[in-house]
Amino acid sequence: MRTIPFAFFAALTLFARDGHAESRREYVRRAALVLGSVVHIETWVERNKDDLGLCSIAQAVAERSAELAGRLTPPPELRGIHPHLLMAIENAERAYFFASSGDARQFRHHLRVAREERRILLQLAAQEGIDLTPLD
Repeated sequence: MRTIPFAFFAALTLFARDGHAESRREYVRRAALVLGSVVHIETWVERNKDDLGLCSIAQAVAERSAELAGRLTPPPELRGIHPHLLMAIENAERAYFFASSGDARQFRHHLRVAREERRILLQLAAQEGIDLTPLD
């Protein structure tokens, strides 16, 4: 099984220093990094829902990702996609919280909302010629 490399967490820490996106390119890169981290975590949580400690760690990382996404300043032409980025990440964080609490019903609900927001986000991004699809 692959692990989340230390470099990823270091990147999140460095990103926290300056989340302001000066350009379209910077916004897209930073949004893709934060979105990709939450999608990666989702896979771990779904495969290990019975490990409440792992779910708690996933929630903490997603909470930090939501914080960082909130600091991004999208360029004017991308302001319409930003709320969907925030909703996707915040609902994923809530899903992981409920997974760590053992509340399967709320976990499923927030995961559905997160996925729908992610679908909308990716669709809007594609209309702008942007690929935010997380890397494997």
